Amino acid sequence: MTEGQAANPYLEPKISVKQNYGVDLTLYNSLSVSVDLFREKMSNMVSSATAITPEYLGIPLGNFPRANTGIFENKGYEIAVTYAKEVNKDISFSVGGWLAHAKNKIIYNDESELAEDFVYRKRSEGFSVGQAFGYLVDDHNGNGYFNSREELEQSNLVYEIGAPRVGDLKFYDLNNDGIVNDKDRVPLGHGNIPRYYYAFDAKVVAGNFDLNVLFQGIGDYYTIDMQVGRTEYGYEGIYSEWHKNAWTAERYAAGEKITCPALATKVNSNHEENSFFLEDKSYLRLKNVEIGYTFPRRISKLIRAEKIRLALSGQNLLTWHRLTTGEYGPEGDYTTIPVYRLYNIGLSVKF
Repeated sequence: MTEGQAANPYLEPKISVKQNYGVDLTLYNSLSVSVDLFREKMSNMVSSATAITPEYLGIPLGNFPRANTGIFENKGYEIAVTYAKEVNKDISFSVGGWLAHAKNKIIYNDESELAEDFVYRKRSEGFSVGQAFGYLVDDHNGNGYFNSREELEQSNLVYEIGAPRVGDLKFYDLNNDGIVNDKDRVPLGHGNIPRYYYAFDAKVVAGNFDLNVLFQGIGDYYTIDMQVGRTEYGYEGIYSEWHKNAWTAERYAAGEKITCPALATKVNSNHEENSFFLEDKSYLRLKNVEIGYTFPRRISKLIRAEKIRLALSGQNLLTWHRLTTGEYGPEGDYTTIPVYRLYNIGLSVKF
């Protein structure tokens, strides 16, 4: 018989305290500005209560009942600006932008503190939700790989995460104990939620023609991409663009471009979460463009219509990003369907 997690009949609802401060301004009947500051603090959240629970209570710590101990905070701001102007009866335009910044943090979740020789003694408290930890690649030699047997031997490091080969990644021994292991892991990225969202748009009306443009993007967002396509050992014979320029002694000696550690047929030290696989998923996208033409009134009257408009539009037309590959987009990876580029033409008739 296997004992499961013990229940806690005294759990209570979480407590959320929200604050919001805003200012809305309109100047000269053309410029509008909106600024909002927000902060939300949640306490009494359900989390594990094992950090200070003695093991002699008779219940394994992994099965100990959860309790209302968690404290979480999210804060940030939003700014929106729009300028609209009517030049004359035939020409008008508007431009605007929106920016939001939010940063969340786990203040307390009853996390046990790791031993003193850990570079970071906590892995969740004080960090954002979904904070990743991994090894830092040591690129002091110019490329971050063990490029020779001599270089490998002179490192004088023991890798408890798998003995490295020539062509494998080099990692920092951050606590200087001569061993590369879990104690050397550091935060990579800022959690699994982007910290910046933004957009800006423009609209122009000139006679019977109109144009609408929308840009949208995110910033300060990183993920560790180690799924199929970046790691070569998972599916025999299936490789990506990364692996075409993998480390080899010949490629290194010739000074050629290297985009991947030496290939392997099984998991090794390269495939531990590390900064080599950290991708900046920030991007700016031309989200939508629409060009329209409204037929003159005399033409719509021919079919007794109030308005006839022809429109041509495109979605997801261009994306500027910081990825080190163009094989997938910033919103996904090798395992996801990419964002489609769409074109539409439409005719609307209003009676």
